[in-house]
Amino acid sequence: MGSVGTPEILLILLIALLVFGPQKLPELGKSLGRAVREFKKASSELQETLEREVDEIKRSGEASEPLPKGALPPPVKATERPDLGDGRGGALSRTAAAREEEALDAKRPETPGKEECKSTTDERR
Repeated sequence: MGSVGTPEILLILLIALLVFGPQKLPELGKSLGRAVREFKKASSELQETLEREVDEIKRSGEASEPLPKGALPPPVKATERPDLGDGRGGALSRTAAAREEEALDAKRPETPGKEECKSTTDERR
């Protein structure tokens, strides 16, 4: 596949002139120019944002020492991670979940057992 040369461009313009007419062609050219300009603007903004983010990541990575090749990072404690142990939908460890269940049980009012329920219904009869 080769590039589009001058004869091909002239043929495309001639077909566009025949299809759209001389009154609509300038309008279509303006619309196409605006669309191309907006696309270029959006792509340059995206590129700038990506470059800024990469620079931030590089700067934050330079502050800490790089790990030796093949080494794993140290484990993170649950208290250091915002998504764990916060009680707002994060994953909890079993002990934290058990503590939370005990706290909820302590807040609940005591409900009578089965025997107590039977005795109260028998008394009502």
